[in-house]
Amino acid sequence: MRVGSTLKPGAPGTRKLTQRDGDRLVAVRYRYDKPSQRRYTTVELIEDSQPWYDTTTVPDVVAVRVDWKEDALRARLSEQADAHWDQRRKLWIMSPATARTLGLVDRAVPTVLARL
Repeated sequence: MRVGSTLKPGAPGTRKLTQRDGDRLVAVRYRYDKPSQRRYTTVELIEDSQPWYDTTTVPDVVAVRVDWKEDALRARLSEQADAHWDQRRKLWIMSPATARTLGLVDRAVPTVLARL
């Protein structure tokens, strides 16, 4: 079957389905089956919506930026059992407790946490 067209909700040809399914409707597709000479109308619906991750939990690790000139701090981090250097990201990875103990919470890089 080939897809003839994909329409967004509200476009001509989707009115009845938009009325029926409302905000749950994502797309309407018209598929064509050449051997049987039939056109099929398919719909894509949203079934469920929830956050990608639980925002109430504390992350297992945090990524912290430490300047290369801060020798004493880098030495302290390398001595910590749960802190390690991530060469690719150029960040120190550690537990949130270690970051709090060393006063590094304000240096945490939040955008990196989702990709660790």
